[in-house]
Amino acid sequence: MWDYIREIILVFLAIMGMVWLVKQLILLIFKDDKDTRYNIIIPIKNHNEDIEFTVRCVATRLKWSGTKLNNIICLDCGTDNETLDICRTLSKDMPFIKVTDKSNLSSIIE
Repeated sequence: MWDYIREIILVFLAIMGMVWLVKQLILLIFKDDKDTRYNIIIPIKNHNEDIEFTVRCVATRLKWSGTKLNNIICLDCGTDNETLDICRTLSKDMPFIKVTDKSNLSSIIE
């Protein structure tokens, strides 16, 4: 019985390893050789309870995917002060996070 369970676990791990290997090969083959940097804009409207989670998830996913990141921009589209304070705190911890409103967006993107 234990041998059967062990074999199932080993097969599962082998499949997961193969999936990871194929993913890495695809990323290597289609890698962008240009020095392109990306700006990610997160529009924030009203009160957003999950803004810290959202921004941290975006930053982590971009870091692990190997994407060259210029800025993550938290765009104020009429949000409350608490949500803006959270974004400003995050921008102090991570310098690539910027907080702005619509009128100043073009100056940050350039």
